[in-house]
Amino acid sequence: MKQSIEDQFDGYNLGATYNLLPMTVKDKFKKKMFAKFQGCEHTCPVCKTPCQLNSGHDGLHSSKCHRIAGVSGEYEINTGYLLSHVDCNIMFRDGWTRHVTEDGVKKQIAYKEFANEPYKWQLDETVYDDSLKFWQWYINYYKTELLEKEGRSQYSKSLDGFDQYKLAAQRYVDEFTSH
Repeated sequence: MKQSIEDQFDGYNLGATYNLLPMTVKDKFKKKMFAKFQGCEHTCPVCKTPCQLNSGHDGLHSSKCHRIAGVSGEYEINTGYLLSHVDCNIMFRDGWTRHVTEDGVKKQIAYKEFANEPYKWQLDETVYDDSLKFWQWYINYYKTELLEKEGRSQYSKSLDGFDQYKLAAQRYVDEFTSH
């Protein structure tokens, strides 16, 4: 008869045993367990959303919950205003470009280029409405703090109406945390 995991360790003090392990073994154990539970450590080069794939995955990094670009400090080049209405997928879909500095050289690249080295990030043309509404509500709720944090004076477009997304934002959070 197969024992349950609880039965196998009944009365066994795992904490005490762990504490007896040499520090090098503890460090390796912690790193392996953290990597396993943490998932991929890469973030979107635009909005800083974490990759939702497992640690060590093959292929492009990916997320279905991109943030509005202004949340991570993205702004319009011409005005310096914090972006308030678009996430990475919209920028990809609509052919936006971004100024980057690579090896000390400033250049402008299309968002579609983020699939290539060194970024290896998958963006798609799908706009996830609930995610977008959540981040629109968020940027409205924290509008003053975000402007101060990024040293900007205003947003690229009016935030009027974003407060109406509070219920959609709550649904999104409930759905996201229920899995």
